[in-house]
Amino acid sequence: GDNLCKDIYLRDKMDEQGWVPISVIAAFNRVSGFGIFNISSLWSEVPLLM
Repeated sequence: GDNLCKDIYLRDKMDEQGWVPISVIAAFNRVSGFGIFNISSLWSEVPLLM
Protein backbone atom coordinates (compact mmCIF):
# COMPACT_ATOMS: atom_id res chain seq x y z
CA GLY A 1 0.00 0.00 0.00
CA ASP A 2 2.78 2.46 0.75
CA ASN A 3 4.22 2.18 -2.76
CA LEU A 4 0.84 2.86 -4.31
CA CYS A 5 0.50 6.07 -2.31
CA LYS A 6 3.67 7.33 -4.01
CA ASP A 7 2.97 5.89 -7.48
CA ILE A 8 1.69 8.89 -9.41
CA TYR A 9 1.47 6.95 -12.69
CA LEU A 10 -0.85 4.24 -11.35
CA ARG A 11 -2.92 6.68 -9.34
CA ASP A 12 -3.42 8.71 -12.51
CA LYS A 13 -4.69 5.60 -14.35
CA MET A 14 -7.20 4.63 -11.63
CA ASP A 15 -10.92 5.12 -12.10
CA GLU A 16 -13.24 6.56 -9.44
CA GLN A 17 -13.35 3.20 -7.63
CA GLY A 18 -9.58 2.69 -7.59
CA TRP A 19 -9.40 0.17 -10.45
CA VAL A 20 -6.59 0.22 -13.02
CA PRO A 21 -7.34 -1.08 -16.54
CA ILE A 22 -5.80 -4.49 -17.28
CA SER A 23 -4.23 -2.97 -20.40
CA VAL A 24 -2.13 -0.69 -18.17
CA ILE A 25 -0.89 -3.65 -16.13
CA ALA A 26 -0.24 -5.70 -19.28
CA ALA A 27 1.96 -2.93 -20.66
CA PHE A 28 4.45 -3.19 -17.78
CA ASN A 29 7.77 -4.65 -18.98
CA ARG A 30 7.82 -7.39 -16.34
CA VAL A 31 4.31 -8.51 -17.28
CA SER A 32 4.67 -8.24 -21.06
CA GLY A 33 8.03 -10.02 -20.81
CA PHE A 34 6.28 -13.21 -19.76
CA GLY A 35 4.97 -13.54 -23.30
CA ILE A 36 1.90 -15.35 -22.07
CA PHE A 37 -0.23 -12.36 -21.19
CA ASN A 38 -2.82 -12.06 -23.91
CA ILE A 39 -5.58 -9.61 -23.07
CA SER A 40 -8.03 -10.98 -25.63
CA SER A 41 -7.82 -14.48 -24.16
CA LEU A 42 -8.08 -13.07 -20.65
CA TRP A 43 -11.54 -11.67 -21.36
CA SER A 44 -12.85 -15.17 -21.97
CA GLU A 45 -11.37 -16.39 -18.66
CA VAL A 46 -12.41 -13.58 -16.32
CA PRO A 47 -16.09 -12.83 -15.71
CA LEU A 48 -17.14 -9.24 -16.26
CA LEU A 49 -17.56 -7.43 -12.96
CA MET A 50 -20.26 -4.80 -12.75
